[in-house]
Order: sequence, then C-alpha cells, then structure tokens
Amino acid sequence: MHVTDDLRDNNFKIPSLSPLYVSQIVLQTNRDLTIKLHNVYIKGFETTTIQSINIDLKKRYINGKFNVKFLIIEGQYDVDGRILILPIKGKGPATVSCENLNINFSFDYTLVKHKDGKDYMKPSPPTVEYTVEKIHFKLDNLFNGDKTLADRTVEFLNEHSKEINEDFSSSIAETAAAIITNILNNMVQVPFDEIFD
Repeated sequence: MHVTDDLRDNNFKIPSLSPLYVSQIVLQTNRDLTIKLHNVYIKGFETTTIQSINIDLKKRYINGKFNVKFLIIEGQYDVDGRILILPIKGKGPATVSCENLNINFSFDYTLVKHKDGKDYMKPSPPTVEYTVEKIHFKLDNLFNGDKTLADRTVEFLNEHSKEINEDFSSSIAETAAAIITNILNNMVQVPFDEIFD
C-alpha cells in the first residue's frame, strides 16, 4: 500500500506530499545547539510504503507503521554552535538525504458528533518513533565559504551521521509528529466511517 496512492483523496484535503512544503523546521540537541531550516521541501514520499495500520475501535486507538525508501530534505539552513566536538557555523542551501526511514506512530482519538449527525475523529497528539539506515548531509556556504574547512566539516558530519541523528532524535520525532498532526487535522474533516472505507 503506497501512501501517495491512498491518502491523496481530495475528500481528505491533505496537503501535497510530493513534495511536502514546510515553512520552518527547528532542530535542537541536548547540547544547546539549534539548527533552523527555512522554506523546506521534503521529497520522496512517493517511495513510501504503509506497512501496517491497526485500529482499535473499542479503545479508540490507532497505530501505523510505514517505510520511506528514500527521502530528500531541501531548504535554507542557519547554524552557529557545536555538533559533537566540532564547531559549526554558516547559512545557505542544505540537502539532507535519508535512506530506509521507518516511522511508527500512534495516537488515541475521540469521536465528536457534528451537526450533520455524523461522527468525526478528534485525534490526540501522536507519539512518533523512527529509525533510519543512512543519512547524508550537504551544507553549502559553511564558514563563509571556506571550502577546506567546510569540506572537512561535512565529511565529519557524514562519518558521524549515526551519532548526530541520535543527538537530534527527540527534535526530529517532534517534527515528524507535527507533520502527521497536520495530515490528521485534514483527515478529520471527513466523517470517521468514510476515512477507512
């Protein structure tokens, strides 16, 4: 089951997923580092496969798992701080590529009856967990265009992408939850019985 085939029903009023535009993403670590991304385009949702969706009608609970084979995040970055042991500073175009991104999300919901007599879903904020097999960073204009220092920094980022991902994991999960919430908020405009027809 492919997400772009099954969720792009006009009745759901879901924003375009290919690409998905996000005005700003703010990623923070536990080490007081903040990376801001502006005018972000997330590409590759057409490579998404829904692995499972479980709906517990009695407990009013939904859990879903999906895999994104290849995801590209493009935008303008702004960073000034330290990643792991490395100072990093710059602003400019950024591209982050992810391979085999697995996302597991779950949320509770209530049903609210509208004036048309039909029940509509009201979801709680989702819980999101993820794993990713490989991440590759490309950051232009680091250190005001100092190519030698920039190349060494990007090489370091890619060699230590696993540790960097762990540093940002909470912030990335929160961002994913916000995107899923946006999708859910559009889906709830459709009567509950029609969502999973």
